[in-house]
Amino acid sequence: MHPAARGLPRAPGQQPGARWHSAAAAVARALSSPVFGLALIACIVVYLALASAAPGLLATAMRTEPSGLYRHWLLVSAGLLLCLGVLASLVRTPLSPASAGAWCGHLGVLVLACGAGWYALAAVSGDCVALRTAAGWSTIAYFQESGAYAAYVSEGRQPAPRQTRLSPRQLAALVARPVRLDCDVVGMEARAVDFRQAAALRPSADAGIVDSGEENAPALCVELAVGDWSARAWVPFAGWQDLAPQHRVDLPGGGAAYLSFARPEVTLPEPVTVLTAEYLRHPGSAIPWDYRCRVSVGGRQTEIRLNKPLALGPYQLSQGAWLPSPDDVDYIVFLVSSRPGLLLVWLGCLMIAAGLPYAFYVRPLILRRRKGGGK
Repeated sequence: MHPAARGLPRAPGQQPGARWHSAAAAVARALSSPVFGLALIACIVVYLALASAAPGLLATAMRTEPSGLYRHWLLVSAGLLLCLGVLASLVRTPLSPASAGAWCGHLGVLVLACGAGWYALAAVSGDCVALRTAAGWSTIAYFQESGAYAAYVSEGRQPAPRQTRLSPRQLAALVARPVRLDCDVVGMEARAVDFRQAAALRPSADAGIVDSGEENAPALCVELAVGDWSARAWVPFAGWQDLAPQHRVDLPGGGAAYLSFARPEVTLPEPVTVLTAEYLRHPGSAIPWDYRCRVSVGGRQTEIRLNKPLALGPYQLSQGAWLPSPDDVDYIVFLVSSRPGLLLVWLGCLMIAAGLPYAFYVRPLILRRRKGGGK
């Protein structure tokens, strides 16, 4: 019979919750261990180094896109474990003047991790294009996001067609779960029904598709339906939606639908118009010195130079590429990026930089004075 049933006192090892408390304490000790923390930091550093030096190779090994490396569950899990270890170490550290450096450094790591996580999960990058025409440079009103897909369906080339964002997971499951596409054609429904990562299009009336072992552009199969009529068209992927020709599908009754498969468009806070573009070389050599664009933003004029990006709301525009050549440029590519959480990263670094000298230099002085006063 159990001791409690006979009214006898329980042994210390039989107290309710004692086993769970012991296990939790063991986990906390393991998480706060310096060896575990250093090993975890080393793994994170190696992962980030590979993601920066060889993103394609690492993305293939992780079975993801290069743009998703910094959102991969493995890196997120390692970051969460590191934060848990820091929290476990803080719980075991007394709150006193002598431990102020440890608290400041550990809290700095948490703040830094929050900022880095915010940046990895919410940062947006892409590019936009300014076209050179007889009347001057075109106005940039949006940029196209990198690492993402979108389908565009419209009844005409102007105004700009509506877009439907498609995630890699949706594209992989289109055959089983088609996605309805947003369009402005009255009486017509459009659905994305299939996707091929590497495809070769046949120049035939039915716009069929054949498998190919070559590295070709991705293609999206779009199904259009008007009443009892329906048709399917394969649309190849285009890097820039506004530069690629749209795929035309004739509809019953004389109308037409225009299809595109490209990257999603993100509207800029203010339109940017290039006024002048100047390619500068070092005197007496062919080495480039600067790429300088005079732009107009919201009625004010400023410059976008090689090491002087343009801050535009949450985004930053910097020089990308002058094509086909800097000497005879037809269009300019500007790189666009956002940097959320950057202030938290800086704050965390400052806290760590302040906590480490305190822990190594101020704390010994405080403990030495306490010992001297005790004597």
